[in-house]
Amino acid sequence: FIDHVEFVLHETLQPPVRVIRTPPYEVEEHGWGEFEIIIRVHFVDQLEKPLELFHVLRLFPSNGARRLSPDPVVSEQYDEIVLTEPTDALLRIMRAGPAGKRGAKSKEPVKTDLQRHFTDVLGQEQHDLRT
Repeated sequence: FIDHVEFVLHETLQPPVRVIRTPPYEVEEHGWGEFEIIIRVHFVDQLEKPLELFHVLRLFPSNGARRLSPDPVVSEQYDEIVLTEPTDALLRIMRAGPAGKRGAKSKEPVKTDLQRHFTDVLGQEQHDLRT
Protein backbone atom coordinates (compact mmCIF):
# COMPACT_ATOMS: atom_id res chain seq x y z
CA PHE A 1 0.00 0.00 0.00
CA ILE A 2 3.09 2.23 0.05
CA ASP A 3 4.06 3.68 -3.34
CA HIS A 4 7.29 5.33 -2.22
CA VAL A 5 9.00 7.03 0.71
CA GLU A 6 10.71 10.40 0.41
CA PHE A 7 13.54 11.33 2.79
CA VAL A 8 14.50 14.99 3.09
CA LEU A 9 18.03 15.12 4.54
CA HIS A 10 20.32 17.98 5.53
CA GLU A 11 21.33 20.10 2.53
CA THR A 12 25.01 19.18 2.98
CA LEU A 13 24.18 15.58 2.00
CA GLN A 14 23.77 15.36 -1.76
CA PRO A 15 21.23 14.86 -3.04
CA PRO A 16 19.29 16.03 0.02
CA VAL A 17 16.00 14.49 -1.21
CA ARG A 18 16.02 10.70 -1.63
CA VAL A 19 13.05 8.80 -3.03
CA ILE A 20 12.94 5.06 -2.26
CA ARG A 21 10.38 3.09 -4.27
CA THR A 22 10.88 -0.46 -2.95
CA PRO A 23 11.20 -1.95 0.54
CA PRO A 24 13.15 -1.70 2.67
CA TYR A 25 12.50 2.02 2.79
CA GLU A 26 15.82 3.09 4.25
CA VAL A 27 18.69 5.45 3.51
CA GLU A 28 22.33 4.67 4.18
CA GLU A 29 24.68 7.65 4.45
CA HIS A 30 28.15 8.50 5.73
CA GLY A 31 28.82 11.65 7.69
CA TRP A 32 28.92 13.30 11.08
CA GLY A 33 26.34 15.44 12.80
CA GLU A 34 22.83 15.61 14.13
CA PHE A 35 19.83 17.09 12.33
CA GLU A 36 16.12 16.61 11.76
CA ILE A 37 14.99 14.80 8.64
CA ILE A 38 11.53 14.68 7.10
CA ILE A 39 10.09 11.36 6.00
CA ARG A 40 7.06 11.40 3.70
CA VAL A 41 5.21 8.14 3.10
CA HIS A 42 3.29 8.25 -0.19
CA PHE A 43 0.51 5.71 -0.62
CA VAL A 44 -0.51 3.82 -3.77
CA ASP A 45 -3.91 5.52 -3.58
CA GLN A 46 -2.99 9.10 -4.47
CA LEU A 47 -6.23 10.37 -2.94
CA GLU A 48 -4.69 9.45 0.43
CA LYS A 49 -2.62 12.36 1.75
CA PRO A 50 1.08 11.50 2.27
CA LEU A 51 2.05 10.84 5.87
CA GLU A 52 4.79 13.18 7.14
CA LEU A 53 7.11 12.11 9.96
CA PHE A 54 10.02 13.94 11.59
CA HIS A 55 13.11 12.16 12.92
CA VAL A 56 16.23 13.48 14.59
CA LEU A 57 19.09 11.71 12.82
CA ARG A 58 22.27 11.28 14.83
CA LEU A 59 25.33 10.30 12.77
CA PHE A 60 27.55 9.51 15.74
CA PRO A 61 27.40 6.88 18.49
CA SER A 62 25.14 7.73 21.43
CA ASN A 63 27.99 6.94 23.84
CA GLY A 64 29.86 10.01 22.55
CA ALA A 65 32.74 8.04 21.01
CA ARG A 66 34.48 9.98 18.26
CA ARG A 67 36.52 7.20 16.73
CA LEU A 68 35.61 5.62 13.41
CA SER A 69 34.03 2.20 13.54
CA PRO A 70 33.10 -0.31 10.86
CA ASP A 71 29.70 -0.70 12.56
CA PRO A 72 26.88 1.61 11.47
CA VAL A 73 25.37 4.14 13.83
CA VAL A 74 21.72 3.19 14.24
CA SER A 75 19.34 6.10 14.76
CA GLU A 76 15.93 4.53 15.12
CA GLN A 77 12.61 5.25 16.72
CA TYR A 78 9.34 3.35 16.66
CA ASP A 79 6.34 5.10 15.15
CA GLU A 80 3.06 3.27 14.77
CA ILE A 81 0.98 4.52 11.87
CA VAL A 82 -2.77 4.47 12.39
CA LEU A 83 -4.92 5.39 9.41
CA THR A 84 -8.20 6.46 10.99
CA GLU A 85 -10.15 7.05 7.78
CA PRO A 86 -8.35 5.47 4.82
CA THR A 87 -9.96 5.80 1.43
CA ASP A 88 -11.94 2.77 0.24
CA ALA A 89 -9.31 2.06 -2.42
CA LEU A 90 -6.43 2.10 0.10
CA LEU A 91 -8.39 -0.09 2.50
CA ARG A 92 -8.93 -2.67 -0.28
CA ILE A 93 -5.20 -2.62 -1.11
CA MET A 94 -4.20 -3.08 2.53
CA ARG A 95 -6.68 -5.93 3.02
CA ALA A 96 -5.29 -7.69 -0.06
CA GLY A 97 -1.95 -8.05 1.76
CA PRO A 98 1.61 -7.84 0.48
CA ALA A 99 1.98 -7.67 -3.30
CA GLY A 100 -1.78 -8.02 -3.69
CA LYS A 101 -1.94 -11.55 -2.24
CA ARG A 102 -5.48 -11.75 -0.95
CA GLY A 103 -5.64 -12.94 2.62
CA ALA A 104 -1.88 -12.71 3.22
CA LYS A 105 -1.19 -12.06 6.88
CA SER A 106 2.61 -11.79 6.81
CA LYS A 107 4.08 -9.31 9.28
CA GLU A 108 7.64 -10.36 8.56
CA PRO A 109 9.93 -7.37 8.04
CA VAL A 110 11.97 -7.09 4.88
CA LYS A 111 15.46 -8.44 5.64
CA THR A 112 18.48 -6.23 4.93
CA ASP A 113 22.20 -6.34 5.57
CA LEU A 114 21.72 -3.79 8.36
CA GLN A 115 18.90 -5.74 10.05
CA ARG A 116 21.15 -7.13 12.80
CA HIS A 117 21.73 -3.59 14.07
CA PHE A 118 18.05 -2.70 14.54
CA THR A 119 15.67 -3.38 17.38
CA ASP A 120 13.28 -6.27 16.73
CA VAL A 121 10.11 -4.27 17.53
CA LEU A 122 7.70 -7.00 16.39
CA GLY A 123 9.55 -9.66 18.40
CA GLN A 124 9.55 -7.43 21.48
CA GLU A 125 5.82 -6.76 21.08
CA GLN A 126 5.07 -10.49 20.80
CA HIS A 127 7.21 -11.16 23.88
CA ASP A 128 5.41 -8.45 25.83
CA LEU A 129 2.00 -9.86 24.88
CA ARG A 130 3.00 -13.33 26.11
CA THR A 131 4.17 -12.07 29.52
